[in-house]
Amino acid sequence: TMAVSLLTVLLICLPLVSHASRWQRINLTDASHNQGAVCLDGSTPGYYLRSGSGSNASKLLIHFLGGGWCWNLADCEQRSHTIIGSSATWPSSIPSQFYHDGVMADDNPDFGSWSLAYVMYCDGSSYTSNLTTTPVYNNSKVFFRGRRILDGLLASWSTAVPNVNEVIVSGSSAGGLTVYLHLDTIANHFHRQSPTTRVTGMVDAGYFLNHSNTKGVDTYGNEAYAALPVWGVLPSSLDSSCVANEARYQDCFFAAVAFQHLTTPVFVTNSMIDAWQLGNVLQVGCSLKTGSAGSCQAKQLTAITQWQTDFLAAMQPVINRATTSTELCGVFLDACPIHTETCGQSWFNYTAYGNNDNVTMAEAFHQWYFGNATAVYVDQSSLPWQPGFNPSCIASSGGWC
Repeated sequence: TMAVSLLTVLLICLPLVSHASRWQRINLTDASHNQGAVCLDGSTPGYYLRSGSGSNASKLLIHFLGGGWCWNLADCEQRSHTIIGSSATWPSSIPSQFYHDGVMADDNPDFGSWSLAYVMYCDGSSYTSNLTTTPVYNNSKVFFRGRRILDGLLASWSTAVPNVNEVIVSGSSAGGLTVYLHLDTIANHFHRQSPTTRVTGMVDAGYFLNHSNTKGVDTYGNEAYAALPVWGVLPSSLDSSCVANEARYQDCFFAAVAFQHLTTPVFVTNSMIDAWQLGNVLQVGCSLKTGSAGSCQAKQLTAITQWQTDFLAAMQPVINRATTSTELCGVFLDACPIHTETCGQSWFNYTAYGNNDNVTMAEAFHQWYFGNATAVYVDQSSLPWQPGFNPSCIASSGGWC
């Protein structure tokens, strides 16, 4: 399945990275015991906290780790024995295979001195699951409690980082989808504590299209719709405004639908030729390289070209909001053949080539967040196999984050 294939690729292909840092592991013990907020295997969920310094200690950057989804009971049981389904092997400091560079880097001049909550992902549903029963597969119990984990996180942050006055909610991949699905819920939580707290979303590679593959089959959408009852997803698991205004609450699991109901300001970053989506949604059957067609043949390149057109069309509501309501939205779309982008040097180096003086992703977010500048950056460069490809794509995107 897509979830398993993504996990396999990540585990095999990503190099391990070691960063000296000041992490503290926070376990959601109360939520686990009192609300049944547990990982897929029943272990206690949690996150890693890097405390901020000076006046920025009361500013909180939240990052939701990605890692795909498990679409059925068999997938989820298998996942429950991994680092993204169980906390059993989580060390006291953040695991070395997970990146926290780029926007989260200790030396980032904008956010390096903020408090940072790096949320470990162990429910496989982008925090939407809420099954009361506990099914068994291969003699293992499987717990679907993602929405309860989110509630536990919110309660924990209230005490771990008191008197918060600014919050940025980021996430990559499945963690990016988490931001689309739950940003208003998170913002409402902080606003109940203090109505003046500034809450903003910043999404990395989370705009997954409900799009057919090269054979005309809606594989991603079909798997997602089939998973929701397995996970025990309820209307209360999803954004309340989206559920109230859509004919089917299940549609609110998709980023393009959820976005249209968001009221919290959000900055959207994504590649228009997102490598994971090309492989697992479009299922194009080949891999592009930076500056070349890689293993792709002519027919596959045609499909990728059409995908970019379709992706831009699906992004139009985001672009429109960023154009007309600067205070509510910014957008940065590039044409780099990559998936996540904010956790490596790509954050400081990727540009939306050919417009706006080649402003980098970091500069675009800085100007939008701190200066209320209009941020509508759409890469005008050619695709990787064509002359005029975006030269900034050579920057390292980091890895799993």
